[in-house]
Order: sequence, then C-alpha cells, then structure tokens
Amino acid sequence: EIDGKALLLLNSDMMMKYMGLKLGPALKICNLVNRIKGRKHVML
Repeated sequence: EIDGKALLLLNSDMMMKYMGLKLGPALKICNLVNRIKGRKHVML
C-alpha cells in the first residue's frame, strides 16, 4: 500500500516495476506529483 508521502518519493521506473503501470500512465502520475511538489502554497 502506498500513501501520499511514499507516492512523492516514487519515480516512473519504480511505478512501472512495483505498481505494474505502463510507461504512459507512470509518466502522467510523475508529472502530476512533480507539479504538486512545485507548489509554494499549502492546499487546505
């Protein structure tokens, strides 16, 4: 099971290997995670 904190640490290779995702979906998730990481304000 992967929680939010663990999801922030995963890269696309790990998502494909351990979560069984294909390249396209793994890259989309990584892109979204990187966009969330880049935000300067806190979401409430």
